[in-house]
Amino acid sequence: PNGGVSFTSLPHTISPFNTYVGIYDNVPNGMEIETNTNHEFKIITLDANGKPKSCKSLEYKIYKIDWSWWWENNNKDFSSYINNSSIKPVQSGHLSTNSNGASTIKFRVNYPNYGRYLVYVKDKADGHATGCSIWVSWPSWRGVPDNEMPTSVKMLQFSTDKKSYKVGETVVVNIPKINSGIALISIENGSEVISRDWLKMDKIGNTQYKFVTNKKMSPNVYVHISLLQPHHNTINNNPIRMYGVQAIEIFDENTQLHPQITCPNEVKPESTFTVKIKEQKGKPMTYTLALVDEGLLGITNFKTPNPWKTFYSREALGIRTWDMYDYIVGAFSGKFAKMFSIGGDEDGISSNMQANRFNPVVKFMGPFSLKKGEEKSHKITLPPYVGSLRVMVVAGIDGAYGNAEKNITIKTPLMVQSTLPRMVGTNEIIDLPVNIFVMENNIKDVTIKISTQGKLKINGAKEQKIHFSEIGNKTLFFQLQSTTAEGVEKITIVATGNGHSFKENIEIDVRNPNPITHSVQAKLLKGGESFSIPYNLAVKGGKNNYLTLELANLPIMNISDQYDFLENYTHYCSEQLTSKGLSLLFLDKFKNLTKEEQADLDKNIRNIIAQLYGRQTPSGGFTYWEGGTDVNNWVTSYVGHFFTLAREKGYEINQNVLNKWIKYQRIKAQNWRTTTNTTNRRYTYNQSDLEQAYCLYTLALIGSAELGAMNRLKESNNLSLQTKWRLAATYALIGKQKTANELVFNQSKNIKNYSMDNTSFGSALRDKAMILETLILLQKQEDAFMLAKDMATDFENTTNYSTQSTAYLLMSLAKLSDITSSNLTADYQIDNKEKQSITTAKSILVKTLYPTQYKGNVMVTNKSDKLMFVNLTTRTKLLTDTTSAKNNNLKLVVRYVDMNGKTLNKNSIPQGTDFYAILTITNTGIYKKYTDLALTYIVPSGWEIYNERLFTNTSNNDILYQDIRDDRFLTYFDLVKDQSKEIKIRLRAAYSGTFILPAITCEAMYDVNVFARTKASKTTVVRQ
Repeated sequence: PNGGVSFTSLPHTISPFNTYVGIYDNVPNGMEIETNTNHEFKIITLDANGKPKSCKSLEYKIYKIDWSWWWENNNKDFSSYINNSSIKPVQSGHLSTNSNGASTIKFRVNYPNYGRYLVYVKDKADGHATGCSIWVSWPSWRGVPDNEMPTSVKMLQFSTDKKSYKVGETVVVNIPKINSGIALISIENGSEVISRDWLKMDKIGNTQYKFVTNKKMSPNVYVHISLLQPHHNTINNNPIRMYGVQAIEIFDENTQLHPQITCPNEVKPESTFTVKIKEQKGKPMTYTLALVDEGLLGITNFKTPNPWKTFYSREALGIRTWDMYDYIVGAFSGKFAKMFSIGGDEDGISSNMQANRFNPVVKFMGPFSLKKGEEKSHKITLPPYVGSLRVMVVAGIDGAYGNAEKNITIKTPLMVQSTLPRMVGTNEIIDLPVNIFVMENNIKDVTIKISTQGKLKINGAKEQKIHFSEIGNKTLFFQLQSTTAEGVEKITIVATGNGHSFKENIEIDVRNPNPITHSVQAKLLKGGESFSIPYNLAVKGGKNNYLTLELANLPIMNISDQYDFLENYTHYCSEQLTSKGLSLLFLDKFKNLTKEEQADLDKNIRNIIAQLYGRQTPSGGFTYWEGGTDVNNWVTSYVGHFFTLAREKGYEINQNVLNKWIKYQRIKAQNWRTTTNTTNRRYTYNQSDLEQAYCLYTLALIGSAELGAMNRLKESNNLSLQTKWRLAATYALIGKQKTANELVFNQSKNIKNYSMDNTSFGSALRDKAMILETLILLQKQEDAFMLAKDMATDFENTTNYSTQSTAYLLMSLAKLSDITSSNLTADYQIDNKEKQSITTAKSILVKTLYPTQYKGNVMVTNKSDKLMFVNLTTRTKLLTDTTSAKNNNLKLVVRYVDMNGKTLNKNSIPQGTDFYAILTITNTGIYKKYTDLALTYIVPSGWEIYNERLFTNTSNNDILYQDIRDDRFLTYFDLVKDQSKEIKIRLRAAYSGTFILPAITCEAMYDVNVFARTKASKTTVVRQ
C-alpha cells in the first residue's frame, strides 16, 4: 500500500521513558523510524543506496490501534487500518528532514493510558511510506502490566513485584483492572498443584494477590490465573474468560553449599603441598577433590561441575489445564479470533602399549566427609610438570549441593622443554632439541644431562653446559640413534644450576616401518617320526620376530599367518573390521589361550563391536566406511553374522542394534526379486542372488527365518552354484535337511576363479569355505574333510589373501575341527635345548615360539601313531627393506615439489620446509575397472602431515574415503582402465635427522593381482 512499501510489525513493549529502535524497510527513498528519551520519534529518510538524504514533503500520523482490529488482522496488515475512514489518528502533521535525513516527532503518552500505537510516515512527493508499531506500557509499580505482550486474545497479562524470591518472602501478583469478575489462582510446579484460591476482582483499580513462598516451591513455581467476567459484560473489549501463566524463581538457600579451597597460589614441580577444604558456613558435606591440568580442560572447554545448577534448574510446568468454556459459554464482547494455545513454558530437559608422550596431571580423590565446622587437609605430590592446575571441589549432602575451584601455577626457576616426533624408526638418527628456561638472575651456569634405556643411543656427549648472562632461554642439541629394538623408549633429561634442578621424562615409540615377511616350511610326519626345521630371524626377540608351530591331524592352511595378516591389516572398512572380529571368535579353537591372552582377545572383540555400532544407519543397514550414508547389503549381512556369533560366544550385543538390523534384513529379503539389482552398481560382477541367500542365512541364524523368501529364491531360475550352497545352509539351519540336500544334490564343490571386482568381496577360496561350512551343517564329515584337503592344496600356491576369504576360511576350519576327533601328541625342541611336550584334544594347535638366537632349528617329533601335519612359520621384520619397486596392473609415480610447484630433492630437505608429495596412480591392467583400491603413504618420522581438510574444503567426489593419521595418509578410490588419479599430500619437514622413507603402496583390497609399490629409501632433514 501507498507506494508499495510494506509495514514491519514489532510486537515489543517499551516505556515512554525508554529508548526504542524500530526496523525499517530498506527500499529506494525508504525511511527509518526510532524513538528517543525525549518523548520523540526520530525519522531518517534514505536514498536508493540506503544512505541518508534530505526530504521536504513528509507527513506523519500516529494511531492508537484498537485491540479487536489487532487480533483479527494477525498483527501485521495495517493497510486496511489506515485507509479506514472511521479510524482517526491521535496525532498528525508535516515535517521535513535535514541534510542528514533526520527529523523528529514529539509524542507523549500520559499515565494511566497504555496500548499499541502505529507511527505512519509518508513522502507525499513520490508516495513511499513506512511505519512501525510500538507497545506503550508502565512499570509494574505503577499498576500496569509490564513488558510482555500477550500471544493470544484470551491471554491474561499480569505481573509480579519481582522475578525471583527467597523462601519465606511474599509474592505480590498484580492483575490489571477488569471492573468485575473472579479469578481462580493456582500455584503449580512440575508435578502438582500446590494451592488454589478464588479471588474477586477490584472494581476500582488493579487487584493484588499475595502468597508466601516455601521450600516446596523451589526452584520455581508457576502462577496460573483463570479470570472470568460476567456473561453480560460489555464494559470492556476483553473476552469473558482469560488466562495466563508466569514462572517465578524461588531460591532456597538451604540447598546450597559453599565449599572453600585453601592452597598455595604457586608451587614447584615434584613438590608436596597441602590443600585444605571446608564449608564457608561450617555445614557438613561430602565432597570429591580433583586436580587437573588446565590445558587438558581447555581442549573441551570443561567447566567445574555444578550439581546445584543441574538439580535445581528451572522445572517445566507439569500441570495441564483445560476447560469447556468455548463449548458452554458463547458470549463475547468483541470480534476476536479463536484461541491458539494456553500459556507457555520451558521445555523439560532430561537429563597395544604405546608411548605416553603427553602426561597431563589428572588426580581425583574422594569422596570425603566433613563434619559440622570441620576442615580437612590433603597432601598432594606433583610429578615433573610445569603449567597451571585447576583444583575442583564438588560437594553435596541431603539435597544441598555446591562447588568451588581455584587455580595453581606450577613453575620453577629452572626448566627444560624438549621436542621429539611421536615415533621414530629403527636405525634412524634424530636431533633432540632441549630448550632451557632460566627465570632468576642468580642462575648463570646450567648443566644438562640426558640418558636413555637402550632402544635409543646417544651419539656424542651425554652432558652439555650452557651459560646465561640474564633471564631467558637457550637451546642445546643432542643426537640420538635408534637401534634395531622396537618398543617404548624413555628419555630422561636433567637440568641443574645454582642449587636448582629440573627433570623431564619423554616416552617415544621406536618402530620398524618395514614390512613383515613370512616363510613357511611344511612337513607331514608319520607316527614316531622326527624332523628338524631350520629358521632364520632378521632380529632377535621383540613382538615382530618369532616362530609359530602348527600341528594338525587334518590339512592345515598356515593358520598363524592368516591371523597375523588380519591383525596387522591397516585398513578399517566395515568388511575388514568384521573379518578381523569374526576370526578372533574362533582363535581358541586353534590355540590354548592364557588368561592375559583371553583378556586381550575379549577387549579386541568388544572394541570391534563398538566401532561397528557407529556404522549402522537409521534404516538398520551398515555402511562400508565410517561416516558413510549408503548401506552396503553384503556388509550388512556380514556384520549381522558376526554379531549373532559373538552373542552366542557370550559377548553383549545391543538389542536395539540387532532389532534394527533384523528389520532391515527382513524388508530386503521380502522385497527381493530375481531381476532386482540390490547392490551398488560400482562393481562389474553382480551377485544379487548370493546376496539374497546370505541375507536369508543370517536371518535363519539369528532365529528369524523368512521361509517365504527362501522358497521364492529356491524356485528362481539360473541360481549360481554359490547361491545354491548358501541357501542349502539356510535350510539346514532351520532343520529342513531334506530340502537342503535336494538343493545341492550332485552339485559341484569346485568354484572356478572369478572377477575380484564383485559385490560380495568374494573369491573362489571364500566360496569353498562357505561350501565347507554347509557340508558340516549337512553332517557330511567325509566330504568336508576331502574339501578341506583340496583347499589346502590350492592354498599352498597362494601367497596373498583377502580379508573376507581369510576370515571365512578360519571360521570354517574351526567348525571342521569341532567335529574331527583328535589326539595330538608331540615333542618339540628349539636349538637342542630342553624338550617340550604337547598333548591336546584339538584337531589343530598353534603355538608361538620365541627363540633366543637369530638362526637355529626346531626339532618336532610325532608321538602318536597317526599322520601329523606340521608347519613352522618364521615371522620377522627386515632391518632394511630391499624390495624393489613393482607395478602389477597399476603404475605408481611419486614426485615431491615445494609450495611453488618446483621439484624438491626428497633426500635432503631443510627443516621447516612445507612441500607436497604428488602421487599419480594409473590403471594399466586389462580390466575395465578396479574397485576398492587402497593407497598407503607412511611418512618418515621427521615429517609431519599437514591436514588441509582442517582448514579448507578439499573434498573429491572420486575419493571413496580418506583416513589421515599421525604417521600415514590412506586413500581409497576406484580406477577405470587407462585412467590416472592424482593424490596430493601436504607435508612438513619438522624434525632434523636421517629417517627411513618407507615404500608407498597401492593395492586392490580384494584382488591380490593388482598392486604397485615404490622402493624404500632414506631422507635427511637438515637442521636450520
